Amino acid sequence: MEKFIQLIKLALPKHYNQFKLEITPKDANDDWGYKLKVGNFTLYQCDKIYEKTKNINEREQLADFHVKNICMKLEEAFSVENPNIPSNY
Repeated sequence: MEKFIQLIKLALPKHYNQFKLEITPKDANDDWGYKLKVGNFTLYQCDKIYEKTKNINEREQLADFHVKNICMKLEEAFSVENPNIPSNY
């Protein structure tokens, strides 16, 4: 996720809306996944975090991903209205 944010910093503010974090809903086992996308291209995808890592802490990171997703959307909205102000990622 940190490298994805670094990639966003390299883009011009008018392109921020192309960078997306898509979080999949939890399944019956409380497992979840996510995709990092630029436009329609998926840069990285992890379908079942807990199943792959077997680390219980991965289940608890879902809230962090939702917060980062909200921050990305706010940053995008702010940059559209104020294109001359640098990103705060």
